[in-house]
Amino acid sequence: MRVCKLKPKAHFHLGDKEAVLEKTSDYIHSDTLFSAICNAYRLLYGNEGLQDVLKLFEDREPPFLISSAFLYAGKILTFPLPLSINWDNYVDDEVIEGLNAERKENEKVDKFSLLKRLKRVKFVSEKIFWNVTEEESRIKDYINDENIIQGILFDDEELKRLRKEFGVKESKEIKIFGKKEVPRVVIDRKTSASNIYHFGEVSFAENCGLYFLMDLRMKEYKKRVEAAIRVLGDEGIGGDRTYGKGLFEAEFKEIELNIEPKNHFVTLSLYYPGEREISLKDGYYELINRGGWIYSLEVKNLRRRTVRMFSEGSVFKIGEGSSLYGGLADVKPIGIDLHEVYRYGYAFAVPVGVGE
Repeated sequence: MRVCKLKPKAHFHLGDKEAVLEKTSDYIHSDTLFSAICNAYRLLYGNEGLQDVLKLFEDREPPFLISSAFLYAGKILTFPLPLSINWDNYVDDEVIEGLNAERKENEKVDKFSLLKRLKRVKFVSEKIFWNVTEEESRIKDYINDENIIQGILFDDEELKRLRKEFGVKESKEIKIFGKKEVPRVVIDRKTSASNIYHFGEVSFAENCGLYFLMDLRMKEYKKRVEAAIRVLGDEGIGGDRTYGKGLFEAEFKEIELNIEPKNHFVTLSLYYPGEREISLKDGYYELINRGGWIYSLEVKNLRRRTVRMFSEGSVFKIGEGSSLYGGLADVKPIGIDLHEVYRYGYAFAVPVGVGE
């Protein structure tokens, strides 16, 4: 398994909704990442080289699988919280008493306020993630509203390391990323009338940025794909690249994951399942609409067809047979025949133990 860190060299604009320029996400969905890698791959190896790779994905023999690109802080990677976790099952009187034992009167929490904060947690540290994938109920050991930093749940030891790296005394002073709206002005060419608008951008603290996992299933593509990702770092990813946004330096590292089979899997990427591939009855999921514009050398300023996909963190029961889930979603608009248009929808599936 490969970890690819995208070490930022500029601010990013990672739009989630069309025509909403003020907002930006703080991570990159796998379909956006895949599309960007494909465009960089074509720059290096030509259209024929890209079509050879895409044919493998079309035939369900992907040479590599990727996760979405999530935050890292120092040496700590973050992962999406499995959506099968129901905080109500783990917040009880024992947890409340434990948290309030050494707190001042004005800092004590009740069950309602604690649940309210926990339900805002979207990501957890790698240590917590691998523990809850082993046994979901272990999440109870990490419940602490004071360990939630910008929607990410850390454990005590990790926060101690982060406070040292950031040079702060209190955990609440840690800022892994920051978002702001930058004002801009557009001037009408005929009337010279001005109109102000705002553009959202996200920046990252020193030694913080984004990373994704890559499961290289065909080793012969390693050099080519990593070269394309390095080129992508110079081209930029996300919106507003003509202003220098989205640039990064790619760093690759091998990691060993001790993953044992479980009864469910959690996806670390967007997931577009095949027909009857999973049962929604046994799933815990969120849906996300994916639309946007086509970006290629031949076609621009045309919308892709919109599809609905399962978000990162969605959990489903493992079926019998293949361990490969999802595929490419055909989003080519009617009337376009210059090339195919896809959304990447292969699940980056990690086994997770969910109580029956």
